[in-house]
Amino acid sequence: MLTPPDDVKTDMARASGIHELRWRIECKQWRMYYCEPLRLRLKRIMLGLPFSEKTTLDLQNDDIDEAVTRYNWWAETNPG
Repeated sequence: MLTPPDDVKTDMARASGIHELRWRIECKQWRMYYCEPLRLRLKRIMLGLPFSEKTTLDLQNDDIDEAVTRYNWWAETNPG
């Protein structure tokens, strides 16, 4: 079970519109990337993207890139 996040970072510099929730679980840093497209935000829904352990900055950047790829796929397959 997840507890409330330790920290929230909105609007990632690397990917505008992608946000980050941060947890420290059992001495490990975890990140969940998400976005809130307007049509979902109006329904109080967020679009969860990758959730993974932060081990290095390079892997974190890969996770952010993956979040962008997943969001773009969602936006293309869910028009309007």
